[in-house]
Formats: sequence, C-alpha cells, structure tokens
Amino acid sequence: MGMEEEGLKELHRVVKLAMRMNYYPPCPKPELVLGISPHSYGDTITFLLQDDHITALQIHHQGHWVPVKPLPGAFVVNVADTLEVWSNGRYKSVQHRGLANESRANICVST
Repeated sequence: MGMEEEGLKELHRVVKLAMRMNYYPPCPKPELVLGISPHSYGDTITFLLQDDHITALQIHHQGHWVPVKPLPGAFVVNVADTLEVWSNGRYKSVQHRGLANESRANICVST
C-alpha cells in the first residue's frame, strides 16, 4: 500500500475489535428469505468461521451472488470497508450475505 513498515500497525491503533455471531434456525422455505441481508463490515479485515456442513455464505462478485463452500477447519478472510479506504480502493471490501437452510440451524461467527 506504499506505507512505511509500521504504518498499517499505527493505523490499527484506532480500530476497535468486535465479534459478531449470527444464528440462523432451520427454515421451512429458505428460498423465500435471507438469513441476513447483504452487507460489508466497517473494520479492516473480517475472519468468518463457517459451519463445515452448510454452504450458507455468499459473496457478491462481478454482479452475481457466489456461494462460498466451507473448507473444514478454515476461516474465510474478507477485506472490509476501512481497509478499502486506507488502500485507496486497491483492496475491495467484500459484500456478502447469509442464507437460511431448510434442515439445519447455522451459526456464523465473525470478528
């Protein structure tokens, strides 16, 4: 990003850490609802831990909603709004949404 070695570390001193947990109960008609509407996060980087057995996360990419299949034991790492601003748009914030599932409850944890 064209910064000095300690530059990004210094910028992070003003960013607050938060954790968000979303619970999606089983839904009899998941095609009629969203688990959570499209959004992006205001911080710098978001780590999402998905359920290993449910593809409930979608990202908006090139005008389409693309499912993000879970990889067991892996985190999804999203660039968020503040990093997009700090990088002058070089790194793009990821708009995403959560989907409901007909047969299983799902919990999404992000920080």
